[in-house]
Amino acid sequence: MIGKLVYILTQKYSHEQVMDEIMKNFAKDAIPKQFRIKPLEHHGDIPDMHVPHEQIGNIISLDYFPYLSIEQIDAFLFSFNRLLRSGGSAFIHFADADGEQEWEAVTEKKITYLTQEILTRICDKFSFKVEFYPISNFYTFANITKPGKLRSNKKGPTKMEKIV
Repeated sequence: MIGKLVYILTQKYSHEQVMDEIMKNFAKDAIPKQFRIKPLEHHGDIPDMHVPHEQIGNIISLDYFPYLSIEQIDAFLFSFNRLLRSGGSAFIHFADADGEQEWEAVTEKKITYLTQEILTRICDKFSFKVEFYPISNFYTFANITKPGKLRSNKKGPTKMEKIV
């Protein structure tokens, strides 16, 4: 992680809480100034002043998208399209209600039901390639990739790859 610039978008945690957690878990591998803590607005627009557009190679979102509406998810993918460099990717967790407990959470309006088909249609609007990874109940992931080749002026670009 040394030398990588990391943007953390949150509404839930303060700058101090985030930095405490980073130092507690990554003290020997992280430099505090490599982290940029920015506000996260639920409407999905991530302005250029918070995170530079067309500069991000990877986006990771865990346990957030299940709590958004389809419209908010669409807005976030619009922002991802602006943020990601060509060939960049986003790895997100979403709720497709493929298990009993997950479906129960959907019917109780605790999470949003998002099928692979709906997510694919949203991704198609931006010509994103999407691959799905159902892991277990409550855990389905999508790897969303922006068209193009990921390039970097660094020694080697950071890239998420599937482990077989």
